[in-house]
Amino acid sequence: MSGTARVVLDDVEHLRQDGDTVDVAVGVAHRIENTGSDDLIFVEVQHGEYFGEDDILRIEDDYGREE
Repeated sequence: MSGTARVVLDDVEHLRQDGDTVDVAVGVAHRIENTGSDDLIFVEVQHGEYFGEDDILRIEDDYGREE
């Protein structure tokens, strides 16, 4: 990760910065927000047997992707 971020995992906020990592367990509601003035860059890596996105449940969406 590069930049500074607020990561919310099941309503618990965590502040992260350059080089930090975040593990999101299956079923955990999660959100990331850029809290700095520079770009936030992060890499999402999924592991397991299923990599589809049809199981996503959007709880809140600021970007108009809610169904």
